Amino acid sequence: MSLQKLVRTAATLSIGKLMTAASVLLVLSWVCGAAEPRISIPSYNQFTPDDELKIGGALAHDFESGREILSNPLLDHYLNDLVKRLGKASLRPELVYTCRVVNTNDVNSYSFPGGTIFVTTGLLAFVEDESELASVLAHEIGHIAGRHYLNRLSLEMRSKSLWDQTRKMLPLLDSAQVQQAFQKIGVPITGLAVQQYDRSNENEADLLAVYNLVRAGWNPLGEVRALDRLQNPGGSQGETATMLSVHPNPTDRSRAVSAEIKTMALASSLDDNSLSFRAMKTGLSLLPKPGRGR
Repeated sequence: MSLQKLVRTAATLSIGKLMTAASVLLVLSWVCGAAEPRISIPSYNQFTPDDELKIGGALAHDFESGREILSNPLLDHYLNDLVKRLGKASLRPELVYTCRVVNTNDVNSYSFPGGTIFVTTGLLAFVEDESELASVLAHEIGHIAGRHYLNRLSLEMRSKSLWDQTRKMLPLLDSAQVQQAFQKIGVPITGLAVQQYDRSNENEADLLAVYNLVRAGWNPLGEVRALDRLQNPGGSQGETATMLSVHPNPTDRSRAVSAEIKTMALASSLDDNSLSFRAMKTGLSLLPKPGRGR
């Protein structure tokens, strides 16, 4: 039905039905104003879901081997609950998202194809409420959902005319063999994983996070607050240096996220914090200091 016909129809309705029609128009205007990025797989990326899990597993294993990974059942359970809730509300809910903790004062987070996410103890100390923490996790899920790493790897393979060889090789390998196999053909997949994403990837992950947060029930303004404090970290400047070095300017990102949120009608019931978050923050002081064991 056209907007003109809808208005003419509304004029013949009772007051109650007229209010209902007005509500529909309000929702339509909100949908037209807000625009969640649409994820499309570029034609040059022909990795299968199985390939993604193998590559992501190899990358995560390599990442863990060079870092101090904490194993704390309560902390792990809390973080995995968060990424599970976000994952179900993401544009790729079929993946199994997991989160582990790197014991370092650096403020940072990492994600790998297939759903593996890492956050640092420095990040957990940095965030001030659960919506801020959820926004960081949702940003990493945005990178995974957008297949940003796999797109980059695909371009690398094609630039070296190695795509056909890769497609024949991957089905024969398990995750433990993937990294070595790529090294043999001259593609350092771990090196690509730590390179800075381009601005378009970061902006897409930021905006995907906004909509993911809302669907999962968190206030997306937590993302704005976290970005604003990254720009002005106070006493945490040394700890935030690594994240700032591999991400675009937080001020520009905050402005873009704020502009997107202004197009949305946010419910007042969205979460900012929780008792579980406060308990996590209290428990951080009980964790071993970096360099003192897992």
